[in-house]
Amino acid sequence: MVRQSLLSAMLTGLLALIGSAFDSAAQLPPAGNPDRGKIYFQAACAICHTAALGPGHTVIVKQGPGLVGVVGRRAGTGLGFNYTKALGDSGLTWDAASLDHFLTNPMQAVPGTLMPMPIPDAGNRADVIAYLSTLTIPEGVTLRNSVVQITPAQVESDPGVWSHAAPGVKHHITVADLPPPFKTASAGNSPKVVKQPADAVLAVPPGFTVRQFASGLRVRLNNQFFDRA
Repeated sequence: MVRQSLLSAMLTGLLALIGSAFDSAAQLPPAGNPDRGKIYFQAACAICHTAALGPGHTVIVKQGPGLVGVVGRRAGTGLGFNYTKALGDSGLTWDAASLDHFLTNPMQAVPGTLMPMPIPDAGNRADVIAYLSTLTIPEGVTLRNSVVQITPAQVESDPGVWSHAAPGVKHHITVADLPPPFKTASAGNSPKVVKQPADAVLAVPPGFTVRQFASGLRVRLNNQFFDRA
């Protein structure tokens, strides 16, 4: 009787282990083709994201963050990009499963993110994830921020800054004087979405009144609806 009970327990444990392995495998996206993923990335993603480093191992930022080293990185922590609070607070670490879930519908996976472009086709997602997995940081390389950080002291000491302007002073600006696109921190200074404080109230100058006229609004983006308070 003891031997039969022990055998039954061992069989139950083995079946549970097999079931757990199948569940884990079911959660992983199918293996993709990095070559096809590169083609898709260049056609649909490269307008906002870079897949290579700049001179001196600098991270190149465009409308979206650079993606070298993205696999294995905690969401919202890449250099040079001003991520939304929603993504930074998501607790995600980018791996095949989390990328597959996020790219299926980013604004549903992380409400409040400004990443609007989904990859609805599972095959294309798998290929892109396989390609992103190849964008590793070279061994021994430390990434550098390519975004120019300007401090208040630098602004104050700049004789050409507009706050030092006076009557009769002329400014002649040429294209060569302008920084490249997305080179300064202000280029990525996107707004942060935060919860409304409990004691927040609408305020207007004396003599005016204000009242709420709508609530429960929904935003439609890419044929998806998102609730807005």
